[in-house]
Amino acid sequence: MHCKQDVSFVKASFKFCEKIIIERAKSEKKIRQCERTVKKLNKTLKTNRKQCSNQVKEEKDACDRGLIELQMVNQQFANLNSDCDKPCNLPKLGKPVEKLINISSGYYYVSKTFEKENWYLADFQCKLNGFKLASLETEEEHNEISKALNKEIDDFWISGTDLGSEGRFYWAANGKSVMNFADFEFGQPDNKDGKEHCLRLKKSRVQLMPVYRWDDSNCGCKFRYICEVITTD
Repeated sequence: MHCKQDVSFVKASFKFCEKIIIERAKSEKKIRQCERTVKKLNKTLKTNRKQCSNQVKEEKDACDRGLIELQMVNQQFANLNSDCDKPCNLPKLGKPVEKLINISSGYYYVSKTFEKENWYLADFQCKLNGFKLASLETEEEHNEISKALNKEIDDFWISGTDLGSEGRFYWAANGKSVMNFADFEFGQPDNKDGKEHCLRLKKSRVQLMPVYRWDDSNCGCKFRYICEVITTD
């Protein structure tokens, strides 16, 4: 009689243990699912944080560029006022240009030998005539401009600058990075004395055949400049 009771007890205990094991397995499965869900949520949160951070950075960069443009305009007018004699010889609005250079990427105006300005006023002069300071965004555009300047010896301002983004040059005319295509002179840009933030075309003497390459310079220096006709496309 006792043996039968013992056997029944053992069977009941075994079933109970088996049930506990099954429930435990279910619980462990749920825990693993929860861990995967938490891991996925953390990954999503990290991605969202990165996206938000990038968006904030882009907005900040846009604001910085806007501030720099405002400072540039203020500087332009400050320079105009300080340089004026009496009567004040302000640039003539819509001053006619004599000849445009036509290459595959569009039309360009190259200032005359007596038309030298600092980088800010070069940009200003281009805009007065409905142009923009040239941005040499492709190798083809750069090479064609360089070829057109073959007989020149002067330096020319273009719209590249790192004002507001130290060490990261961009085209002021459109905000695009210059690093999509760049043709800096050997050892440039060097930001000499921490004062060189605007790009000029300078005739390179490194190669056998002198060609124009890029060099960072003090924005206050006076050089000739290249204007680009604004296109609608």
